[in-house]
Amino acid sequence: MPAKSRALASLLLALLLGGGTCALVLWALSDDSSAEAPAAPVGSASLSPYVPTGEARSLKVAFRTRTYQLHRGTGATAGAPLWIVLHGSGGNGEDVQSMHDGAFDRLADREGLFVAYPDGYDEHWNDCRPRADFAANLENVDDVGFLRALVEELHVALGIDLERVTIVGLSNGGQMVFRLALEAPDLAQTYAALLANLPAPGNDDCLHSEQPVKMLLINGSEDPINPARGGVVTLAGNTSRGAVLSAEATAQTFARLAGHTAPPVQRRWPERSADDETSIESSEWTSSGHDGVTWLRVVGGGHSAPTTARLKEWPAVMQAYWLEVFGRQSREFDTAEIVWRFSSSPGKALL
Repeated sequence: MPAKSRALASLLLALLLGGGTCALVLWALSDDSSAEAPAAPVGSASLSPYVPTGEARSLKVAFRTRTYQLHRGTGATAGAPLWIVLHGSGGNGEDVQSMHDGAFDRLADREGLFVAYPDGYDEHWNDCRPRADFAANLENVDDVGFLRALVEELHVALGIDLERVTIVGLSNGGQMVFRLALEAPDLAQTYAALLANLPAPGNDDCLHSEQPVKMLLINGSEDPINPARGGVVTLAGNTSRGAVLSAEATAQTFARLAGHTAPPVQRRWPERSADDETSIESSEWTSSGHDGVTWLRVVGGGHSAPTTARLKEWPAVMQAYWLEVFGRQSREFDTAEIVWRFSSSPGKALL
């Protein structure tokens, strides 16, 4: 992939998994790097873009100062749940906080949650893939220690309920969720890994506790970055992240760890957005005395978390390139709402 295309793909990924500015992406489309950035996307003036609210905080872990954004949901007091949302490659906490018009903050205000949006090291998380060429992996950054320290700090400072911690991650953040689920299964009550599959054998340097966890998985069947059928993860031409299992094998792994022996209940969800060219299928492992495991397959979907929020109306050239690099955006459900339903009470219907 040419250098300009790689740069554009990285910028688009930052937009998809979080923030960034459309002007920067459109600038990357230009052949003249000295040209002024084009105007904002068509239709964006009619949107009311979400402005993150909260506190910028830091703590020191293993001689490094780590940072995060904290949003206190309306009515959140001592004893409230804590959600931690992990961004994808090339992003930061503010990016994912703004995603889908601030979906996680809006959920927190409705339900009285605390939500933390931590920043990865140099915009990445040190997940289980040993050959990834980003700094967090190359320097073996202790992200498990960071996130443990974050939970403890918020427990001491705010009184968050240690029995109601949910950790959500997208893409590289989803891979970090896997590391936590495997190495620190006691840290959270619920884990949700989006747009990520477990690393394949030979591409995994995590310690496996073999402990059960409550796990929600959401994947696109036509994801061009994280292959649903398994294989090499490719991001803007970079293949250093190596191979992953299929989405189905990933779900089956967590179902086995949770002790499920019966096959999952499989359902096709009713269509809610007729024009997005995607549909939803679910596989749910539920049995008394075992942690629930649910896999949502976004049929036709790409490397993006489903949303019901209004999307910006990009120029045609960007829409075409976005589709090529990331695949289709599903509008069949709101991701934050689905994670809430999965985490908030056992057996609660996700539909």
